[in-house]
Amino acid sequence: MTEEQNVESVDESQAAASVDGAYPGWGEQPPSTKKKKNGGPSASDDEVPMPNITSLLDALFIILVFLLKSYSTNPVSVTQSSTLKLAASAAQLSPKDAVPVIIDKKGITVDGIETLKFDKGEVPVDQVAGHIIAPLSTALRDQAEKQRKMAQLNTDVSFKGELILICDKDLSYKILRDVLMTAGDAEYGNFRFAVIKASG
Repeated sequence: MTEEQNVESVDESQAAASVDGAYPGWGEQPPSTKKKKNGGPSASDDEVPMPNITSLLDALFIILVFLLKSYSTNPVSVTQSSTLKLAASAAQLSPKDAVPVIIDKKGITVDGIETLKFDKGEVPVDQVAGHIIAPLSTALRDQAEKQRKMAQLNTDVSFKGELILICDKDLSYKILRDVLMTAGDAEYGNFRFAVIKASG
């Protein structure tokens, strides 16, 4: 080997050494993140997928709308008993949402609240004056005031003065007359009667 060749060889080895020293790690293979064939853990095993909150909220909203629509299509729910038997009718009109007034053999109930108890099947004498039943009038006026307040908060709600009368089929005309006159005096001038659809 000549002196020039020896110099070149030394220079190349020094250059290689300087490169390896300046940039350590060159030529090394990066660690593999792939899952091993023997079933060993990998970096992706620690990742937990997050649920999609938007989809869950959409589903809950759809269920809520469905329940509200189902409720609104059945504004009148009547359970007949020994004190309340509805009259049968061939009427085809669907019930609408209104204040329910139940008049059975025991007394009068307004929107689920017992308002008056009958005395031997009649309105107590001290509770009626000029065909106006005092407890019923108070209850209906309270309902009217409540509906007006709701209308102020929600433009979709308005006071229409509508009642659904759920009466026992054997109710006397005298009591029915006083109930209707009391309702009219309390600004409820629109009446609907709940009946059982006649068969045939």
